[in-house]
Amino acid sequence: MVKQQALTVLVPIIESKVDALDALLTEIGNDIEGNSHVRFRLTPSTHFARWAILDNRPEFGPWLYFSACYDGDFTSYMHQLTSNIGEGMEPIWLATDGYRPGTCSDAAAFANFLQRYSVTPSIFLCAFPGLSVNDILGNAARREIVDRYLDSDPLSIPRIPEKNAGAAKSFDSVANDRFDKIVNWLNGIEPGERNPNTNVVTDARLLEIEDKPAVVQNQMTIVSKVKPGFKAWLLIRLFMIIGAIGDKPTPRGQLSGLSTIHFARWVLVNGGRHLLFESNYDGSWENYIDDFGDHASTGMNAVWGCCTGFPAGGSLDIESFKQVIRAHQYPTHVFYSAYPDLTVENIASDRDLSRTGLIAGVPSGRS
Repeated sequence: MVKQQALTVLVPIIESKVDALDALLTEIGNDIEGNSHVRFRLTPSTHFARWAILDNRPEFGPWLYFSACYDGDFTSYMHQLTSNIGEGMEPIWLATDGYRPGTCSDAAAFANFLQRYSVTPSIFLCAFPGLSVNDILGNAARREIVDRYLDSDPLSIPRIPEKNAGAAKSFDSVANDRFDKIVNWLNGIEPGERNPNTNVVTDARLLEIEDKPAVVQNQMTIVSKVKPGFKAWLLIRLFMIIGAIGDKPTPRGQLSGLSTIHFARWVLVNGGRHLLFESNYDGSWENYIDDFGDHASTGMNAVWGCCTGFPAGGSLDIESFKQVIRAHQYPTHVFYSAYPDLTVENIASDRDLSRTGLIAGVPSGRS
């Protein structure tokens, strides 16, 4: 069983190279599998990866944000990146401050470079701990073979009973009414209150994300300003509490009561003055935010209530909550998924089918 890791890197961009870098990353992102620069498909340990330019001067930036969810240890992953896509990454990292030419081709040097600008997530969530990229793709391939054997009639496959989630509980499931009231009181949230309508200027690339209702997988990158003083102190303590509770997934991959999140992370950046949130999830932007309000409102109020601009009525004031997200979300230039056509539910079903023995001995068809 492998362990999934989170790599979170923020490197200053040389200001004169921001536009050229934007164009290069956009070119890669527009053809994630076939571009001539970087193909993460050549790094078999990568679940998800992204590059984005974060720029909110004078508060922060311009930063190059690079993140990855990967299998195994950091050193091995560095060897995989430098050996398989190192040369293609060179033009990207050359646009950043402090990068020395040729570093991408040297695993030890590249590891040192990334570690210099890496930040450890306060919370890192994984829907299927121990399930590697190879496991997920192998299970999916075997299921496809079985489907073909059964004339593509999945209803002919015996139903796999769901396992009891047992004692695994999400952050919200242990948050009783009293805790909810404490969170609201600490963050000045009045349930039922509505913010006045405001006009938020949204990047056109973000609107494209919202306008894709039929997308299988989606992504989100948000950077919010943390309120100074007591709220900054409170946020750190809340992360400690959430980490101690251990928001573990159910057997069906649910996180915080949501069955659409593959990986997510909260990271304090810029000396703790800003909170970065990244999510790799299934379905449309609208449904995802609605799910937050329906299933994880206490957690959202606890965390983002410590940030500026949060709705007075909390995340249950869903339209105001969406406005806040639009105001702080950044477009992702490059978004890679090792299994872009699989939802969390697909992965859970494929894994359960593999465990039944119904397809024992059926090869995955992968080398």
